[in-house]
Amino acid sequence: MLADDMVYGDTWYQVWGTEYAYETRGTSSGPYQIWSQSYYAIEVTNTMIHEIDYSKVEGFSDDKAKQYIAEAKAVRAMVHVDLARYFGKAYHLDNGASKAVPYVDKIGYSSTPGVVDLPERNTMKDIYAKAIADLNAAITDLPAVNSGNSRYMNKNAAYAILARIYMDMHMYPEAKAAATNALDGVNLMNKDTYYEGGLSRVNDESLLVFVSDKDKYSKWRTFTSFHDNWDGMGDDFRANETLVALFADNDLRKHFFAPESDHEYGSGYEYHKHYLKYPGYGVNVAKTSLGYYTYGKFPRVDAVIGESKGSLGLGEYNYIRGSEMVLIIAECAAREGASGETEAKNRLLEIQQRMISGASLSTNSGQNLIDEIIVEYRKEMFGEGHGHRLMLRLGDGLKRTGGNHTALLNLPAGDPKFQWPVPQSELDSNPNLAK
Repeated sequence: MLADDMVYGDTWYQVWGTEYAYETRGTSSGPYQIWSQSYYAIEVTNTMIHEIDYSKVEGFSDDKAKQYIAEAKAVRAMVHVDLARYFGKAYHLDNGASKAVPYVDKIGYSSTPGVVDLPERNTMKDIYAKAIADLNAAITDLPAVNSGNSRYMNKNAAYAILARIYMDMHMYPEAKAAATNALDGVNLMNKDTYYEGGLSRVNDESLLVFVSDKDKYSKWRTFTSFHDNWDGMGDDFRANETLVALFADNDLRKHFFAPESDHEYGSGYEYHKHYLKYPGYGVNVAKTSLGYYTYGKFPRVDAVIGESKGSLGLGEYNYIRGSEMVLIIAECAAREGASGETEAKNRLLEIQQRMISGASLSTNSGQNLIDEIIVEYRKEMFGEGHGHRLMLRLGDGLKRTGGNHTALLNLPAGDPKFQWPVPQSELDSNPNLAK
């Protein structure tokens, strides 16, 4: 939503309009929500690390206690870095010199009873260094990923977060090594799993998944609900026509997209046809006159084609998956120059041949090969929360085109609008955040 590939409709939820338009203020609700929820999660991790005496917890071995602490450290690192990208300047623009958010790695009480520490903001360089240290400390005591534990922090996911951090820092050899470790023992999901809703559930390439408990979830506030164009928030989040144009007609991923009009006037059959595009329907993606498309990349996990459209919002969010790591390795290899091009092309083909009939090895080289990999990254990872991060680390600025954007923008890299202000309510309670 903060980049160009998604068009924000501001129809139902009507919360993120100021962020989408890059008119964020200290009183805006978006930054406050993300800030407060992130530091709540950080407080939980610090409690797990510093406050729990695991020796008194029945049934807890030393190894299990170490694992829990390791999970907490890795989650703490992940949350801080994700938060810093909104409130700080892209790392590579000033080598991390800008201030972003406090890296809180202790319980917030000083030695004086009843007095709370008031932390200052750390620089991006400090935040990334602390996160790398947390992740490296955690990895030793984390289990490897498998189908049962991708819903929890694990060794592969921690390496994947390291890879993301190093990509932000433009440390490509380190990013490549971390991404390679993240893929240890991991296979990509196959075409059928992908095409039949695999991104809404744990699959072979899941590294870290956020779960919706079918007995407890709020149907209006899950990841899949915000991408659901039938009863959910899918009128708010749409695919830009410029993105859809990147998909070849023989690319099965193109079938995830449908013109908005087909959704608005469709019957239940149309829902199945355009929201759940299973093989055999032979859907042709028509050109839209509106400039944007709805999409069915994240279907409801309990939908049954031809019988039931399933439960709104019920699905799992693959926050990190193997395909991203493959594309990171491809990009890093391409940046090595001629010596890495063969590996880069083979890794790129690994992604393309799964969904593109007749895909063949790229004939590009140099910057053209890097650009091709970046385009594939946009296509493969659309809707999964990568556009903003990709835009920042590439340093291309924001150039919104097409799509009937309600906020057409042309912001150069480093524009102050990319940095969200600290929420005013936080400044009121902690003046040190103004430093």
